[in-house]
Amino acid sequence: MQLFGKLLGDPNQRDLKAIQPTIDKINALEPAMKKLSDQELAAKTGQFRSQLALHLKGGMVLEDELVKLFREALEKVEPLAHKCSDAQLHAAVTEYRQTIERRRNPERDLRENLQDTLSECFDKSYEQLAPQLDPLRVTAVMDLAEQRQEWPDEAKNPQQATFSLLKQIDPAFEKVDDDLLNEAFETAWPRFEQARRNAVDKDKGADERLEQLLSDILEHLRLEIVAIKAEAMDKLVPEMVKRYRTGKTLDDLLPEAFAVVREAGLRTIHMRHYDVYIPGLDRRCHRQRRRATITCASCGLPGRYHLWHQQRVRL
Repeated sequence: MQLFGKLLGDPNQRDLKAIQPTIDKINALEPAMKKLSDQELAAKTGQFRSQLALHLKGGMVLEDELVKLFREALEKVEPLAHKCSDAQLHAAVTEYRQTIERRRNPERDLRENLQDTLSECFDKSYEQLAPQLDPLRVTAVMDLAEQRQEWPDEAKNPQQATFSLLKQIDPAFEKVDDDLLNEAFETAWPRFEQARRNAVDKDKGADERLEQLLSDILEHLRLEIVAIKAEAMDKLVPEMVKRYRTGKTLDDLLPEAFAVVREAGLRTIHMRHYDVYIPGLDRRCHRQRRRATITCASCGLPGRYHLWHQQRVRL
C-alpha cells in the first residue's frame, strides 16, 4: 500500500494543490473585506448578481435582469412606458422566463442564442402587457381631448379626429395600415352610436361612451401595434447582446465571493472558515450542480453560491 501511495501520490495533497491558487486569491482579498462596513459587505451580493453572465442566472435573478432589459427597450418605443410599474413588467416577463428554464439546456440557449431569446422575450412580454397599456392610452387621449376641447364624437369627421389624437399620444399608430384603421373604426362606431341613441341624457355618460369607443378601437388594433413595437424593439437587441457578452463566470467571482462569506461568517456567527473548508464546500456544490440546476431561494444565484446560506450567514 505504501508503494502504491508513493507511485500514485497522496490524493489529499493533490486536492490541496489544485485548490491552493483559489485559497491564495481568497486570502489576498481578506484585508480589503475587513475594511468594508456591514452595509458594503451586504451590497456585495447585488454586485455579484449584476456581474454574473446572463446565461448563468436563473430564477428571479434572471427575471430581474430580463425585466430591466425589457424596461430599457420599452422606454425607447413606448411613450407610456413610465406609467408601467415593475410589478406589471414582472407579470409580463414571468411566463417567458419560466419557458426558458423549462428548456433542456437554458444556459446554452441564453449563451448561444441570446439575440433570438431576447427578441422573443420582448415580443411575448409586450403581448402580455398590451391589454394594460390600452387603458393608459384611453386616458391619455381623453386628457388631450379635454385639454384642447376637441371631442372626436363632436367633430365633423369623428374617425379622422379619433386617429389624430391616437397618433399624437403614440406615433406607432402612424405605421398602421389605413385599411386596418378604417376597419377598426367602422367596427366600433355602430356600438357607440347605439349607446348614444339609447341614452336618456345625451350629456350624461358621454365620457364613458367615448372611452368605450376608444377601447374597442384599440382592442381591434392590438395585434398590429404589438407587431410594430416588437419590430422596433428588435432593433435594440444587438446592442444589448454586445453588453451581455462580457459577463463574468462563477469561477471569476468565486474568490471574492468566498472572501465575503468568510468575513460575513466572522461578523455574524463569530466563526472564521478554514481555508480548505471553504473551497471544499465549493467542490461539493460544483458536483451537485452538474446533476441538477440549483438556485438558492435567498440570493437567487445558481450552483455553488448556494453554500452562502448553508452556514446560516445572512448577507
